[in-house]
Amino acid sequence: MTPSPQEHELDVQAGKFLVLARGTPEMIAHAHVVLGTTGASLLAAHAA
Repeated sequence: MTPSPQEHELDVQAGKFLVLARGTPEMIAHAHVVLGTTGASLLAAHAA
């Protein structure tokens, strides 16, 4: 389940980062792979 905007806000207030990316499906897939190497606590991709 995707966190709510309020949960995102609490995470940012706690010092976590929120990264948004926009691009082609291939660009988003690449960003997902790259961010997957960072130890991110959550990665989610959504189609427009």
